[in-house]
Amino acid sequence: MGERAMNITMREVARLTNTSVATVSRVLNNKPGVSPERRARILEFVAEIGYHPNVSAQNLALRKSGFLGYIVTELGNPACVELFRHLHALGQEHGYHVLILDSRMNLDQERANLNLLAQQRAEGAIVSPIAGQLPVTDFKHFMEAKRRGLPCVLMGNFEGLALDTVGANEAPAAQALCAELIRLGHRRFGFAGVQAGNKQGEQRLAGCRRALDDAGLLPQDAAPRRPVFRQAAYHAPRWLDSVCEWFSEPEPPTALVAVNDILALRLYRPLRQRGLRIPEDLSIVAFGDSVFTAHLEPPLTVAVSDFGERARLAHAALAARIETPNAPPIVQHAPVNIIYRESHGPPPDA
Repeated sequence: MGERAMNITMREVARLTNTSVATVSRVLNNKPGVSPERRARILEFVAEIGYHPNVSAQNLALRKSGFLGYIVTELGNPACVELFRHLHALGQEHGYHVLILDSRMNLDQERANLNLLAQQRAEGAIVSPIAGQLPVTDFKHFMEAKRRGLPCVLMGNFEGLALDTVGANEAPAAQALCAELIRLGHRRFGFAGVQAGNKQGEQRLAGCRRALDDAGLLPQDAAPRRPVFRQAAYHAPRWLDSVCEWFSEPEPPTALVAVNDILALRLYRPLRQRGLRIPEDLSIVAFGDSVFTAHLEPPLTVAVSDFGERARLAHAALAARIETPNAPPIVQHAPVNIIYRESHGPPPDA
């Protein structure tokens, strides 16, 4: 009976149980509208023959593939991996497989990944676009994917697009983080790692500057003043040396904000080699909460995106887009939470 059960169709199950295909489908999908006696008889029969519905055939008939795509900027980014973990769980909960594809920080590869999902009839895609990390303004491939029947939700703070987006409250979190340092008495800041065109980093920088501006620490005119806010761009030549050289100046920063936790980790050792104690001489805070941040000495204070909420918003937006393709685009923002640990404190001259 096993080989026969592999080849039997739902239509044959209906014929052999003297019911309709619709009735068998309702029973197998646990839908209402079937009497308890008939439901029990059909379930007993399919259990006896070992019948399992052909999901691929059902999806083909319904023009569904049963899978979603998640396109990441690069798999080496811990944030992308953490977000995928939540998306994968949500997909399973709603009966989807989730396929992850790596764009490797390359626009052509991002386009190729979208084409692959469209060719394989994915029902939708959630994308962390490289436009959030690099100075890229081309979003035409997402509109083309939408036209081909592949709805997309973009992860990031993007404005003016006819696409669903789920961003994070980066600037308000950065403002709150710096406001706490100002409250403790810090007046000289350094910001390490901002890169031109990296929207996420630029929003974090803007939030920090807003906090300093609100506290009256930024110059309001062209008159020369002692530096209260220094910047060093990641990928710039000798960026790490540039940051360390700040602490050879007469009035160095007492608070250092790293654009992400990876950069903060790289700064701990060279700053200590210059004789700086954390947080007695220098407070360090960062964005992102990788597995090591709580185990540094001292543990790192961070602002971290709520990945579970971002995944939930993105999955819900994609489900709504699949259900109603022509609805207006949805723009949403997930919270960014601050985890206060031991890498920050009052400045040495407080």
